[in-house]
Amino acid sequence: MEGYSDTFTVQDKMIGKHPTEDSVFATCLVCRDMPCSNGKVHRSLMEIDCKRDDYVKEIAKWLIKYHLSERKKYQLKKRRKC
Repeated sequence: MEGYSDTFTVQDKMIGKHPTEDSVFATCLVCRDMPCSNGKVHRSLMEIDCKRDDYVKEIAKWLIKYHLSERKKYQLKKRRKC
């Protein structure tokens, strides 16, 4: 797989290795760690053959679960009921 190796990159040390199985990130996106420049670290994610609607829904669930405060989750749930 392009962008995947057994060695650790700067990106791997900062955010972990890109998933290789049992994840929407593994089945729908391939990563490529880019050279670091001016103190910036880059990892590009490229879409591979996948059903875009399915992985967008999965990623949206993941973002809500891990990145929203409890208050924001409550507000979102309340809005969905309307």
